[in-house]
Amino acid sequence: MSLSKGPAPSLSRLLALGAALLSFFAPLPALAAGGSLECPGGLTLALATGAEGGDCLVEKGIRALCADGDSNAAYARCDRGCLFTNGTGSCSLADEDSVPATLVLVCEGGARYLLRTRTGRGSCTTTEGAEGRSGHCADGKTHQTSADCKTGCGAPRGQAMCARYKAGGAAAPAKP
Repeated sequence: MSLSKGPAPSLSRLLALGAALLSFFAPLPALAAGGSLECPGGLTLALATGAEGGDCLVEKGIRALCADGDSNAAYARCDRGCLFTNGTGSCSLADEDSVPATLVLVCEGGARYLLRTRTGRGSCTTTEGAEGRSGHCADGKTHQTSADCKTGCGAPRGQAMCARYKAGGAAAPAKP
């Protein structure tokens, strides 16, 4: 299946598409869905549903979506990095372990930030605004973290965490 190029579809449309595809594959044995998006310039993102079942669609060098019937999902594009995760979904760098409710904020200038609820579930999103790209992960009101490409990590709440990756690729803890 080839995904059309253009504006990113809404979260509800992606989840509906994922659910429709999953109903087609329902008779297959349940396995955690995971996929890899290899982007021009060397960035490789690993996406996963984090739960048994689901499917991943990858348009090589463009975008990837992983989703299951319980709305665990992750979506990424090469031109913008990780865009969202939901439930136990994750979007991380390819050489890292898949951890539920994780998102890597990829900045235009090359900086990268690891956002994670550390509760095993949650919703993570990125947005584009006048001030640039930003990301936010939350599991309810208690466990939240955010970062933006201009100022870096915000103050995390509850168990959530934010860390900036060092130039070599490893995430360094955020300053308190």
